Amino acid sequence: MLYRVDYTLGVTLAGFLAGMFLGRRLKMTAPAIGDAYFRVVLVLLVPILILNMLTLTLGPQRSWTIAATVIGTGANFIFGAVFGTASGGPHGVTLLQQPRVLAAIRITTAFTFVLAAVGKAFSMPYMTGFFKQSGYPVTFLMFIIVAEAFAGVAILVDWFFLIALAGLMIDMFGAIVTHVHNGDPLDDSTGAINMLLRLFAMGCLWQLSNRSSDKVNWRLRFSILGCACSLCLVAAVVGSIFIRHLWAPK
Repeated sequence: MLYRVDYTLGVTLAGFLAGMFLGRRLKMTAPAIGDAYFRVVLVLLVPILILNMLTLTLGPQRSWTIAATVIGTGANFIFGAVFGTASGGPHGVTLLQQPRVLAAIRITTAFTFVLAAVGKAFSMPYMTGFFKQSGYPVTFLMFIIVAEAFAGVAILVDWFFLIALAGLMIDMFGAIVTHVHNGDPLDDSTGAINMLLRLFAMGCLWQLSNRSSDKVNWRLRFSILGCACSLCLVAAVVGSIFIRHLWAPK
């Protein structure tokens, strides 16, 4: 059976492989590729914003859903292609160290989480029912809406980047844990899995762009990143159990 998450990850992998193939043939420099990726991301955000606003104000329509799927597919393909180009061409780590590559992913992530928070606020009856069904109080839903909106903006600010990154990772791990607890189909976790991939990528790019401690072993730095992700997963599981058992709806 093909799940939506399989499709999403498959598109990203296809982009990665295409990037590996084209990376050896591209005559562009790493800064030029980074700038091109940044510009493409900004262009894609415009129709995504328009489609989301139309859906929130006029309700979902099949044509808008198809358009959003096409744009999302393109965004996932290009996301994978950037990393494929870095691994398959002469650009290597230099491409991933370009500030505009990390900036593009930060902007799309911030955009996604802020829109998600707005979408939850506009779908309170459905979201309230889902949170109650999951064993969470409505106040926790309100907290998630506010947290996603603020963390989405905070991830654009260097001072708050790591805190926002950790908070959003816990949020997405928590979404997956909740769906697993409810026995929901894997498709329901597609968005969370997709965003976790981007959050992890941002963590890796931040490590690569942080040249203040070049003498530090790269393996150690990425091991620390892996441990931090594991701690976020543990926090999500423990927090889910804690909230469900102590603050469950009466």
